[in-house]
Amino acid sequence: MTVRPNFKLWDDAFQVDVNALTKSTIQKLHSSITPDGKREAAALLFFLYASGVAETENLEVQAKAELIKAGESGVVTNDRQRIVDELDAALTVLSGQSMPTTPVPWKYEGLRLSAMLLNAPFDNAIMDEYIDAITLFSRSKEIPYDASFLLLWDIYEKFNASIYQRFFAAAEPDFWENYVAMALKVMGLYLRDAVMEYIEYYELPPGAASTVRHLERCGKLMDVALEGCFLVHKLSPLISAQLDKTIFAFCSDVITKVNPQPLVTYSYRLLDLSSEDFFVTLPKEQINDLIVKAISKLPQ
Repeated sequence: MTVRPNFKLWDDAFQVDVNALTKSTIQKLHSSITPDGKREAAALLFFLYASGVAETENLEVQAKAELIKAGESGVVTNDRQRIVDELDAALTVLSGQSMPTTPVPWKYEGLRLSAMLLNAPFDNAIMDEYIDAITLFSRSKEIPYDASFLLLWDIYEKFNASIYQRFFAAAEPDFWENYVAMALKVMGLYLRDAVMEYIEYYELPPGAASTVRHLERCGKLMDVALEGCFLVHKLSPLISAQLDKTIFAFCSDVITKVNPQPLVTYSYRLLDLSSEDFFVTLPKEQINDLIVKAISKLPQ
């Protein structure tokens, strides 16, 4: 199993070792001295477990044991209805339709809810929950993009596995329209942040200590953005409406022609830039190179 490139950003986001994600998160869980700290670390560990990272790092059994010890019941339940009920209750709060009795730490709760879905027995009801969750997660400024991105990627992988085909055959007609729209939106979140890092890189004086860091972070964000672009490219053909297919076609142009320009142009729209804005006038050689490198890392 491949560890998705979003996890390369976890050193800054969650202060864990990106070369030993599961091990360092377990250490984080052990070293946390407050209940909130332990819940946050457990949420990170559950996400690593459910997304397959712990398995890839040969720490799946230990991660599960640590989660059980930490009281995370979601790691052992196969009760689909319980999962749906808990998720629906949380999404009702996230959407503003009800008020929580205490403040919700969405930065970590979003990852935990995403992990619950990734770990749930898959069927059409869970498929619909994926889309509902991604829709609300991607609107939140508190929930990390990872929560949506991994759900999107999981659907793609399941779609390509024969064991799940009966569920996709029974999907609602608008399922793929919603999926591809969400994939484009999540791609845009990473792309926007990548462009902002590129702008920071150019705004700093030459030789400043943090300039290289901004360019490196731009590259990491671009790797994830291109995986989102890849999802749109692969799954937009399943959309029935020709007009919608045309809207998403630029993603296929980027990937099949190894052409960064449509993605750069799309970023102008994301940032609502005019022709006089700073990014529009910047040299694009380096960001174009980062896009081409990201394309070269995509699955075949």
